[in-house]
Amino acid sequence: MKKSSLIILFCFFTAMLATGTCLLCEHCKSASDLCSGPLQNCTGVEEDACLTLTIETRADKVRKVVTYKGCTKLSYCPPGPWTITMDLKKRIRSNSECCCWDHCNKGGLRLPVLGKQNRLWCPRFKSSTCSIDDKLYCHGREINCFYLAGYTESGGKNETYVRRGCGTKHTCIDKPGIFGIPGLFLEKVTKTECSKAT
Repeated sequence: MKKSSLIILFCFFTAMLATGTCLLCEHCKSASDLCSGPLQNCTGVEEDACLTLTIETRADKVRKVVTYKGCTKLSYCPPGPWTITMDLKKRIRSNSECCCWDHCNKGGLRLPVLGKQNRLWCPRFKSSTCSIDDKLYCHGREINCFYLAGYTESGGKNETYVRRGCGTKHTCIDKPGIFGIPGLFLEKVTKTECSKAT
């Protein structure tokens, strides 16, 4: 049985036993790979899980890390861990974990290793014309070519995005969906495509 299936099953039984009580999750946002904050009562509709989510973006020589913790729906738990390579100088890696008991999202998560270039590649596209420009070489455990379109909500701002490139297995999601923590950070994937790297 997959780890995600075990978590869902465990959360279901925990919810059955704790009917009428609110889950308590640590709630915070930080510009680092760790954050800590007060415990929050999960009172929103169907908020049945605590989530920790850490994302690191590297563009040229600039590294940006952000960590979010809070109450969420179990269905909003993102797949993870994963890494993606979008061009020669832009890579993203992330890890996330959902759990279903009080204060279970304390502590931090280890980000996946950004591996060295492997022998696989995906088409690299010109941003101006969307025509194939060259090969984009994958790294580490990146074995898929992916395309994701959607938008993020954070701090009252909405930002649309299109990402394509090489990714590890968790970058290939079956269908569009919503991931994250309502009121803190949400990613809404509106289109997704995936194929094996060459």
